Amino acid sequence: MQAHGMRMDQSSQKRRVRDVDPIVIGSLDLRQAYEDHVDGARMNKALKRPAMHAIVQFPKELKVTPENQEKWLKIAVEFINKTHGGDAVFAARFDRDEEGQHTADVFYAPKYTKTTKSRGDEVWISTTKHGKELCEKHREEIERRHDDNFLTGPRQVGIALNAELNNFLKKKGLQLDDRVEKDHGFKDRLSPEQYKVLKERSKREAVLKENQFLKKKVAAVTKENNVLK
Repeated sequence: MQAHGMRMDQSSQKRRVRDVDPIVIGSLDLRQAYEDHVDGARMNKALKRPAMHAIVQFPKELKVTPENQEKWLKIAVEFINKTHGGDAVFAARFDRDEEGQHTADVFYAPKYTKTTKSRGDEVWISTTKHGKELCEKHREEIERRHDDNFLTGPRQVGIALNAELNNFLKKKGLQLDDRVEKDHGFKDRLSPEQYKVLKERSKREAVLKENQFLKKKVAAVTKENNVLK
């Protein structure tokens, strides 16, 4: 993601459609920003991936302006911090050279204070603690959508975060449609490349249908003219 943010990878070049700098909170140097963020904090030795990445999608109906995108990025950071202990985000950015203009990338390593008799208060990094708490908060929905089973895996955390984001954005004054719950556990998010392919295919199909309609119309007019002769 650091290489992508600095436009050093192939996907960056493929996605670029305009020459506009990103809006950044923190730094594009994610490694250094992460190191500064976790400095002095402890973490379990078994934790192999302490840095997390959230993609916060804003409604595509919203007007795209530099001022709005800066506001959306701040809202995305506020949301992740609010749902992950208050001090989680170490960097965030809004890529503006891609076709999509409503997506914020937020990078975070959630902190919490752990208190023990032997060591007192210590700051720890955890990628699961806050997610489990969110699942507990949305236990009713999770059980309802999993045959009365309560789980705290990635899908369930996603459900809880989705509900939290919907409520959070509404409190910010955004007019949102009611949530539509998935009836399956498969991934339905498309990469920018996949979305672009489907969008182009949809355009081609629309043009093809229009051409077929015009051909039928021309054929009908031609037949009518032949009858009149």
